[in-house]
Amino acid sequence: LGVRACACVCACTIAFALTSLVLSWAESIEYYGEICDNACPCEEKDSILTVSCENRGIISLFEISPPRFPVYHLLLSGNLLNRLYPNQFVNYTGASILHLGSNDIQDIETGAFHGLRGLRRLHLNNNKLELLRDDTFLGLESLEYLQVDYNYISVIEPNAFSKLHLLQVLILNDNLLSSLGNRLKLFISYSALLFYGLQSLQYLFLQYNVIREIEAGTFESVPNLQLLFLNNNLLRSLPGNIFSGLSLYRLSLRSNHFSYLPVSGVLDQLKSL
Repeated sequence: LGVRACACVCACTIAFALTSLVLSWAESIEYYGEICDNACPCEEKDSILTVSCENRGIISLFEISPPRFPVYHLLLSGNLLNRLYPNQFVNYTGASILHLGSNDIQDIETGAFHGLRGLRRLHLNNNKLELLRDDTFLGLESLEYLQVDYNYISVIEPNAFSKLHLLQVLILNDNLLSSLGNRLKLFISYSALLFYGLQSLQYLFLQYNVIREIEAGTFESVPNLQLLFLNNNLLRSLPGNIFSGLSLYRLSLRSNHFSYLPVSGVLDQLKSL
């Protein structure tokens, strides 16, 4: 009788646990939204919901739905997205971090990020982007961190970053950028216009491109720049006073092809080289 009673108690305990688990899962979906099912586990911490949809074979954003939570991080890296269409994120207004790295994204259409007015960090690394247009980042005025490394970017239009007034970190390393200037259209149309509006920028990563030239005035619009990585490019010289007026404390120029490097305005105010 004791054994039977014990077995009965154990069975009841297991049944209760399973029921609680089912209810917890159902309540989670009802509270956070349908996205928080087995495909995309959700975890709430410090009043922020993390939605983990990495490596799920997602081909289209129509396969998921927006979380029902005020502030959340949406992790979509390692999927099969190949294009971002207009208004796809229009209902994702609570996103503060968006990971789209390691997909197959080749193009970002105008208005793709419309609705992400509270987004602080955007990760687009390890995709197949070749071009950043003037309107690529339209609607991301709150962005503070932008990662677009390990793509195939060779062209950045002059106003691609002009509305990102709060941007502090810009990561563009390991692309195919060839010139920081306003010369032939065969090269990227940089000049001072490229960084116009980035008055908050502090960290700029341009290493491992194929940059051969930087024209005078390129960095005039980033007075708060503190750290600049230009290593592992094809630079042979820099214009005098190229960094005049900046707040640089670290500059990386290693693994280039310098035959001439002026001290004035380049090396004389640096704390680390």
